[in-house]
Amino acid sequence: MIGLDLDNTMACYDQVFGDLAAEQGLLPPDLPHTKTAVRDHLRASGRESAWTALQGLVYGQAMARVPAFAGVVDCLRALRAAGLCVAVISHRTRQPYAGPPADLHGAARDWLARQGLLELLPGGVWLETTREAKLQRIAACGCTTFVDDLPELLGDAAFPTGVRRILFDPHGTAGLPAGVERLTAWADLPALLHGSSGADPPPALLAWLAETLPAPVVATRLRGGRNNRVWRLDGGPAPLLLKEYHRHPGDPRDRLAHEYGFLSVAAAAGLPQVARPVAQHRPLGAAVYTWLDGRPLRPAEITAERVAAAADWLRQVQALGPQAAHLPAASEAAFSRAEHATLVDRRLQRLLAEVTAPRVRTFVETHLQAAWQRLRPVLAALPEQPLPVAERWLSPSDCGFHNALWQPAGELAWLDFEYAGWDDVAKLVGDFYCQPDLPVADAGYDDFAASLCAALPDPARHLARCRAVWPLVRLRWACTMLNSYLPASAARRQFAAAEPDLERDLALAAAYLAGL
Repeated sequence: MIGLDLDNTMACYDQVFGDLAAEQGLLPPDLPHTKTAVRDHLRASGRESAWTALQGLVYGQAMARVPAFAGVVDCLRALRAAGLCVAVISHRTRQPYAGPPADLHGAARDWLARQGLLELLPGGVWLETTREAKLQRIAACGCTTFVDDLPELLGDAAFPTGVRRILFDPHGTAGLPAGVERLTAWADLPALLHGSSGADPPPALLAWLAETLPAPVVATRLRGGRNNRVWRLDGGPAPLLLKEYHRHPGDPRDRLAHEYGFLSVAAAAGLPQVARPVAQHRPLGAAVYTWLDGRPLRPAEITAERVAAAADWLRQVQALGPQAAHLPAASEAAFSRAEHATLVDRRLQRLLAEVTAPRVRTFVETHLQAAWQRLRPVLAALPEQPLPVAERWLSPSDCGFHNALWQPAGELAWLDFEYAGWDDVAKLVGDFYCQPDLPVADAGYDDFAASLCAALPDPARHLARCRAVWPLVRLRWACTMLNSYLPASAARRQFAAAEPDLERDLALAAAYLAGL
């Protein structure tokens, strides 16, 4: 989520303040028509009340005269086209402190509508009456970046941690608080958001793209991935997506093979709501896919209807079975009692062998191991024999709303099939309900599981399996949340330019354990 302030960030008040002050005889003719000049003159001459009343007039009745800063509309269109979710979060009182009464919130919304901006703000418009409420809203909306014109707000000790802070400073003269970046023109925001270390693909990838694609392309680095490096490619008939997969000796999984293989089968069968593969280069560990428009979902949008839509799509995936028979097992697939036990054992043993942080080691040794001993009897509910091939599920594996996009047409598109392949439906359902970024309410677990099991022989037996496996999956996720403390995971996130939140991960692991 990209959060934007409104006043003096999107809406440019300089000329309007100057014009109104001059019309009311408040501004000498030799002073520039800027908001700062008007404010400083009135305060210096002891007319603070006139300044307060003028603000009420500008932000209310005269809002229709206020222009947008140059490039605002085009910038938001570019962000929307890139699939980014944008919201306005601003601090405004509902009524002026002085002068004629006016609905300042209504004036702001009317202004956004007149500028053609409301349709470009899928994250909504949030007008808060206090600065404290504004800071709380930035956190509540899950903003990853926030743009504001006030250095003091971006430098506030209460500003939400982990949010990228950008100061809109069109004159380039303001002092920057520590950790704050500067934006002088709206046209530069898309590149600033996408820019990072390794902004361009490596030369070998650029040479391959030049040989493979029908037209020259411009690559724009996309932020946010935890495992790989991803770029949007523009310049051809339609935008494309380039993905460079992380490879590490400590993690032998072939993410490229899993994703490209799954999407190739999906494309041949006409599976909707997924990208289509365009080209791959296995020695370079990279692939090109068609671009999917859309925006990430917000927590409030994880409704029962969308959960049902996810189940319907997963049943369509399972229907690919005959065409997908050659695909491998999913990453960490489990078809038997022993394999489900091994998944937990392997995670625990790796944490015990590699984690050095004292608090985390104590948590693993004291709590995770004890929970595993308590849960071992659950395994008795699973048969010793592996699931027959006819009863396995073609799984996207890392399936959850964190890997979904809400598309303009009103459908969900699905992303990231790096671990896809054949698996136990019980593990798929458990993973779906254990995703931490956009969690699904546990209350619907049985209905969701039953809707998938109905596509398999003997649905009641598979539903019982789902119920038995779920606590094992939750324990495995408690272990998984501590991956950020492992060296291989740290290397993967460094490759993707993703900053881990170690304290958050430990807290999530504890929450998964408490849920057992």
